[in-house]
Amino acid sequence: MKLLVDIGNSRIKWALSQDWELKEFGDCDYRQASSWPALFEGLARPQAVYLASVATEAINRKFQNEVYARWGIETTILQSEKSCCGVHSGYDDAAQMGVDRWAALVAAHHQFDTAMVIVDCGSALTIDVLATDGSHRGGYILPGIKMQHRALQRGAAGIALEGMENNINGWGTNTASCISLGVIEAMAALIERTTKRFAEELHAKVDVVITGGDAAQLIPSLNVPTVYREHLVLEGIAILATAQER
Repeated sequence: MKLLVDIGNSRIKWALSQDWELKEFGDCDYRQASSWPALFEGLARPQAVYLASVATEAINRKFQNEVYARWGIETTILQSEKSCCGVHSGYDDAAQMGVDRWAALVAAHHQFDTAMVIVDCGSALTIDVLATDGSHRGGYILPGIKMQHRALQRGAAGIALEGMENNINGWGTNTASCISLGVIEAMAALIERTTKRFAEELHAKVDVVITGGDAAQLIPSLNVPTVYREHLVLEGIAILATAQER
């Protein structure tokens, strides 16, 4: 049994993996000090621990210490690579790509047999394009939904976001709904534009795969066929962990 862990900008997410099957999922906000002592409470000792993290070195070290104190296991840190598991990074410097994005690319390539636009809607919105042969052509990064809301609140006097509406349709009829719709529709438009452009470039069908905590807010506004994979990053970590063991 392997413990797979994804540390993002605010949350730790994990799952146990055995024979490619993921189970016993968990997550918490690591910015709350009370979360750390309860990490993995009740989990049996795994054979190995694999970590994909975009957090600070201090957070990573704290996590490694927690794992070692609980089970006496050294954590294996996963990194983005130029080529692995059939995926070839389009980054000039592959190490600069967030390992969560890299894991999502690997998982998508192994699960689908078409070209893809891969979207992760979390603290940031990331969009990556991946050809059928596993070649990553590049992508986009922009602030996520909540980050865009906060940026408007900080940068424009008199904007209050209390009561921000979710899952609204049509036209904004108050400041909060105008902001919420504007952010969502702008993101949806970029995803749709990216999908159309990539399909024209390849002369092929392109699917959209989406993951991330805010995906549910974005999906209803997308006018392209979309597959939601809640645990896409953890699924990719499972594949990368297996590759490390070979």
